[in-house]
Amino acid sequence: MNDVDVAVGNDDRDDHASSLSTHLSSPRFAAFDISWCVFKRVPLGDGSSRTHGIKAYVLVPKSATAASFAASSVTDAAAADASATAAPPPPPPPATLKVAVRFHGGGWTNSSGLYPAWFPRWLLDLAAKEGAAIVAPDYRMLPEARGADILDDVRDFWRWLAADDEHDVDGGGGGSRGLRAHVAAAHPGVELDLRRVIATGESAGGHLALHSGLMVGRWRHGVEGGGDGSRASAGFAGLRAVVAMYPGGVDPDAVGKMFADGGSAEAAAAAEVLAEHLRALPDGPVVSEAEPPARDAVWVAMKRAPAVFQSLFGARDDPIWLANRVRLAAAAAATAAVGGEGSQLLSSSLPPPQLVVHGEDDAIVPAESSVKYARLARAAWGPDCVDLVLRPGDHGFTADASAEQAAWLREKLEKVAAYWNG
Repeated sequence: MNDVDVAVGNDDRDDHASSLSTHLSSPRFAAFDISWCVFKRVPLGDGSSRTHGIKAYVLVPKSATAASFAASSVTDAAAADASATAAPPPPPPPATLKVAVRFHGGGWTNSSGLYPAWFPRWLLDLAAKEGAAIVAPDYRMLPEARGADILDDVRDFWRWLAADDEHDVDGGGGGSRGLRAHVAAAHPGVELDLRRVIATGESAGGHLALHSGLMVGRWRHGVEGGGDGSRASAGFAGLRAVVAMYPGGVDPDAVGKMFADGGSAEAAAAAEVLAEHLRALPDGPVVSEAEPPARDAVWVAMKRAPAVFQSLFGARDDPIWLANRVRLAAAAAATAAVGGEGSQLLSSSLPPPQLVVHGEDDAIVPAESSVKYARLARAAWGPDCVDLVLRPGDHGFTADASAEQAAWLREKLEKVAAYWNG
């Protein structure tokens, strides 16, 4: 099912292959068929021509492929009964699935799009219930990359998702199939309805999901095509909704509260840990996936050296901070320039409806950070653009939550589904 091989920028190729095999067979994904492809390639930066492929994983409910197979079996039986001169019966219609894009968490330093332990159960349940594919991209991570690199990967992911058929996303001859072309090859009998796309993520992934809403904007009827029901009219035209669970990266002022303040000596020691980590890597390292707890020491060092984190993630006025992005996006909405920091990929004056959920007892990302984001977004786009939900719980409290067991979550996801299906 893999249409493009991946090149890793260090010596852990076998480890990555082993982890991927383990993830694919995880009981958490038992109800899904999974494929992956490379949506972007970046140079290793070591002076060679080698590149690093950044993956996106595609999870298709087995119920959808089973329905397609059943329809195909009926058609085959009808064809067998027909006379040799009779016209063959039409092929069965493909299973048409909505799309949920999920960005993984991990402090921008750890995990991958398919790491099972952190993959939210409520999203798997929602996708199976709603008839939706989940697309889970990786992205370059700190400290080998910078915050601007992460946003570039997110932006290029959305360009790849929107592309038809072959798409050279990086312009360097290393591009891959567009999403729909990959799905057609890897999941026969399945098509994606790119008119109905939502974005979600947890923690660092929630931060990237909210960025995505500001990059591509709210879905607009008529932008995607002629409205005649043809394939052209099923193109991507923005997001129906965003679900962000305990997002980080709202405001640089929150860094001191997010991270431990052990004093200058501890910060200096943590900075040296990070420097030693980078020195131990080969030239031009690129890391876009990891298996916790392998990089836990990197994350802990980041927490103990807030100044180093900000130097890697972004300066105080950088648009990677959501507070800055909201101000820029609100100012740029009228012109909606294509590409570039602070602008949107698609023309829209509004972001999609956003559900932001945060634990009141969050010890990693303080809940007040989501409160501030909601206040800024509502001031820019009106009181209804963000539905902020504060619930008892620590960081990650929704990872194993089931909408069937939590009435409050079921109610909120039903509202998201209404936007998704609208």
